[in-house]
Amino acid sequence: MTILDNDEALPPRRVYSGVTGPSAASMSTMSLSSFPPRPPLGFGSYRGESSLSTDNYYHYHPDYGRSPYTYAPPASHISNESLLLPTSRIGICNANVNGQTFERYPQTSQPYSLGWTRLNSNTKLIRALSMFGCVCLVYIVPRHGPFGHPRHPFGGLPPRFSYDQNLGDNGVAEPINNTTTRPTTVNNLDDGLLTGEQILGLPLDQEYKRYASRTRLIPPTWPDPWSRLPDEWKGRAWLAEERFAGGRAHDLLSEQTFPPQQYVVKAYEYTRELGRQANLHNPKRKPPAGIRYLKPALFDEHTGRPLQVPRSELRLSHEGWKKPQFKVGDLGKPGAFGRSAKRPKVQYAGKIDMSKKRVTEEKRRREWVKRAFMHAWEGYKKQWGHDEVAPVSGSYSDRYNGWGATIVDSLDTLLIMGLNEEYNLAREHVSAVDFSYLLAPLSFSDTLPRLDDMDLPTAARPRSPPRGPSDSQAKPQKAMPLFETVIRYLGGLISAYDLSDDPLMLTRAIELGDWLLPALNTDFGVPKGHYEPGTNPDGTRPGRTSLAEVGSLSLEFTRLSMISGDETYFQAVQRTMDTLDTRFPRGKMHGARQGARLGQLLPSFIDTSRPEWLSDVYSFGAASDSYYEYLMKMAHLLGNYGPDAQYARMYREVIDSAYEYLIRAVDVLPGQDHLTNIGEFNAELRPTLQHLSCFAGGMLAVGGKLLARPKDVETGKEYTETCNWAYESTPTGLMPESLTFYKGDAPDRFRVQTRADGTKVREPRGQPTGVRHTATHFAGRPETIESIFEMWRLTGDRKWQDMGWRIFVDWSAVAIAEYGFAGIDDVFQPVEPRQLDVQESYVLAETLKYFYLLFSDRELLSLDQYVFSTEAHPFKLPTAPGQEPPRFWTGPGEPKQQGFQSRVGEGTRPQLWSRVQQAAAFSHLVPVLSQED
Repeated sequence: MTILDNDEALPPRRVYSGVTGPSAASMSTMSLSSFPPRPPLGFGSYRGESSLSTDNYYHYHPDYGRSPYTYAPPASHISNESLLLPTSRIGICNANVNGQTFERYPQTSQPYSLGWTRLNSNTKLIRALSMFGCVCLVYIVPRHGPFGHPRHPFGGLPPRFSYDQNLGDNGVAEPINNTTTRPTTVNNLDDGLLTGEQILGLPLDQEYKRYASRTRLIPPTWPDPWSRLPDEWKGRAWLAEERFAGGRAHDLLSEQTFPPQQYVVKAYEYTRELGRQANLHNPKRKPPAGIRYLKPALFDEHTGRPLQVPRSELRLSHEGWKKPQFKVGDLGKPGAFGRSAKRPKVQYAGKIDMSKKRVTEEKRRREWVKRAFMHAWEGYKKQWGHDEVAPVSGSYSDRYNGWGATIVDSLDTLLIMGLNEEYNLAREHVSAVDFSYLLAPLSFSDTLPRLDDMDLPTAARPRSPPRGPSDSQAKPQKAMPLFETVIRYLGGLISAYDLSDDPLMLTRAIELGDWLLPALNTDFGVPKGHYEPGTNPDGTRPGRTSLAEVGSLSLEFTRLSMISGDETYFQAVQRTMDTLDTRFPRGKMHGARQGARLGQLLPSFIDTSRPEWLSDVYSFGAASDSYYEYLMKMAHLLGNYGPDAQYARMYREVIDSAYEYLIRAVDVLPGQDHLTNIGEFNAELRPTLQHLSCFAGGMLAVGGKLLARPKDVETGKEYTETCNWAYESTPTGLMPESLTFYKGDAPDRFRVQTRADGTKVREPRGQPTGVRHTATHFAGRPETIESIFEMWRLTGDRKWQDMGWRIFVDWSAVAIAEYGFAGIDDVFQPVEPRQLDVQESYVLAETLKYFYLLFSDRELLSLDQYVFSTEAHPFKLPTAPGQEPPRFWTGPGEPKQQGFQSRVGEGTRPQLWSRVQQAAAFSHLVPVLSQED
């Protein structure tokens, strides 16, 4: 989601005149962490989204969901003369060089020729862009209009249906035959001949309700939920009961070898030499007074690893800021400062349908979900230790530091499902991770190089090394995506400790927290998106940052202070939240670009050095989502819901502003008069529904319960119903990444039809009806099932379980692959949609966990005892001694494979191999100091 190339700095916010923009190669790798948390599938950020302002095209920008930056083209230096016809150019003169006469043209003119090869680069660029613009007018504009469904922004097949397609009784898309369903209507579109007022004045088609999407049937639970699929569907074998006999994943890890010890020793000698040279090169003189700069990392002389920044060098404060008046470690004690006397109850305590049929059905559904998780878990073992496995090809990716994101992210899921042996296997990996080493992004290899290739640098400076693509690919990764590291790794370790009381998880969480803490040592505690371990920002300015990335660290750092007894983590992140609360001006909007909040809403991107300048995109979606989510959850974790409590107040303010600016009823869907949408504001309200924002249904409902706001509970239900409708309205039963509704008063929402008798009627456009356009891919995201799970816990209404079951069956039908669950290129493709070869770690950590909890006992991880992070990691709420929930871990056992036992922090298998390959490939590229140096 969020990895920049190792030698790549963050891009500028703008490209000014005369400044060259980033290269195409660098732009292709830039991404933001989506947040959240979370990037479109396989193309960058898990939690980021582009902030392009063009309403009709922003969903289809090739970088949609990747980069928060808008790039302007390089400034043009072409004068008006260079654009004139050749016959109009003047000033041709001759030049004599070595006795030969040449025609010479003025600097801004071109030779008298229309041949392409004789044009200068500027003219070629202008003509190429002009031709491309013509293609866009001919192709892209009609495709994005109301007459069809646009192509997927990353390619793929177009949907095989027309705008007036419906779902058949079997849940499969079936095109309507116009000659039988509308015999009295002539397919004559007269929109261009009528004004908008005239179109809205026409009578509405009397068969308006037939455009409503049909409700999809709830699949059976037993014996085969996928009975409608052909016999050759491979998912049956992958989810078969006999494959997971006894309820445990029984496949051992594939044969994976570690590098020989002598190679590892040689690699560490090389690393030690690099560290020694880096220490010598680091500046030793102090900068002038008042100058702040990023202090580089220092390295251990014995191991070559970067050293943690000493606490004594961290300021973690600024002028005018006051530390919290209480200690979060005391919140479990009676009479703790600031805590409410009694926590409000969230979960439904009334009677529910507990008939034998329902209980049996719930158990069987839970077993299917558990098998789905074990299928993905076993598939991941093919690339054990890497961040993620590619579900179709079995390859891997290391976008999140190479620490095994899927393992750490799934620790609590393993515990919840009772997979104790698998947890102990994952525990060995957690023990081995070296948090000081980020996996190099070179192509991973476990082929042994020659020891001769690993010679240490000598005192003599080597010759200039060759440069090529392979050189840049193998450079060690320096910076980590801070947001992703916190929510996946730190949150995963804290949650595993809360559920198991495993001391290893606490030890490793504290160590990781110490590595990450200096990232908050900026001028106002707002960190940069990426942080290099061992460096000290020392009060520097972070620049433009994503709201979700900087505002979604509070829950993890606060809980770490609670379980460790060290208040520093909470104080550091509290300074960040105080900055977001007080630094940016409050007020009404002043035009398209304004200097104040939108009500109390903050924009998707902020800059603490320029608090009076705020961007003009406000939403609960990408780049903002988890900031708003954590306001309510911090109030719940701290147990303070009063009118003067900071987080409860901030939450009330933003929700009240959302009602004013973002929340509106959906009035363009036939037969759906109970839906609500939370759009996005960019100079005006855009009725966009993002999958990333679907978490807000559960947030509103839980927040309404905690803060006694019944209107919020109802709004949360309606919004969750809207997200569920988005699933039901597609042929695959899966929600697109985003969609934009027509506006209710927009004339282009309707098409004009002339009937056989000459009368004209208007009928709604869109596929689904009422939808202007969509981003068609699906990434296995958890936000909707998260809200459905919370609605089930709040209401006890089993309809929410049925909703979730239908989504699970439809998702498994098209996404299951040999090694896990793939993304879907086009959810409107009714037959065998193309699978995307990416499976984010949140599929196991969030999506499958929420499915499992939806069909589990309501007291399993009760919302009255736990608060879930944005990565679905459950953190225990502080309770009085003796009232804590039971733990899930049965204790350590003999590891399945002895070779995977390790010492704490010595390095995982991918990390050790990466060190060896890096030393072999690049020892000759390192500049070495001479003896005189």
